[in-house]
Amino acid sequence: MKNRLLKTLVSILMVLALLPSTAGAVTAVPGIDGIRSSDQLDSYSIGLTQAGSGQLKITYDVWGTHPMDCIGAQSIILEEEVAPGKWQESTSYSEQYTYDSITHADVIYVKVFPGTKYRATLTAYARDSRGYDTGTVTSYIVLAS
Repeated sequence: MKNRLLKTLVSILMVLALLPSTAGAVTAVPGIDGIRSSDQLDSYSIGLTQAGSGQLKITYDVWGTHPMDCIGAQSIILEEEVAPGKWQESTSYSEQYTYDSITHADVIYVKVFPGTKYRATLTAYARDSRGYDTGTVTSYIVLAS
């Protein structure tokens, strides 16, 4: 019950953090009680929103099925569209972890070129004594202003 309340509270806070933005997107892979993709990962999501002129905000979270030895983002890759349908890595972040926790969430601000389309991909990671799992999700596309 306590974990469910904490999970709900963090989810609400993340939604509220995204409300002030004028353009943005969040993509999530939800866990369903009783049906999980693994013994380690419950859910994970990534959002990409405007954060002012020439700046985007990457918001992500990773939830374990129970407290994990290590949980977080194995990698976050921001890509820019260089031609219609052709994407190129703009910047990346790796090994953003929390230890001995059921969740990891963070916000990253990045400078970008106005008028360019961007998307962000999260590779979520969770490890416990039984093993580890990863999962990948990509945000919707955002046009930087």
